[in-house]
Amino acid sequence: MLVPDGVASVEARYGRVNKGPYFGPGPQTFDKRVIKTSSVTDNIATFEVPRRPDVYQPLLQVTWYAADGSKIRVIKPT
Repeated sequence: MLVPDGVASVEARYGRVNKGPYFGPGPQTFDKRVIKTSSVTDNIATFEVPRRPDVYQPLLQVTWYAADGSKIRVIKPT
């Protein structure tokens, strides 16, 4: 994930239900939501989400944090 200057860490929240049928016959429900936090290096944050790569999982929210821990921006993709 590419982020602007000043972002020190990123939190990504993924939902429980895919809104398929992107890679299958219809919606699937996962056991729980997934929340991943990553530090930023050279404006890049990376995440490993524990799902099969052929299963779409909706990204619910991304939060950018400054080095002091303050929130810079909350993004809710549509």
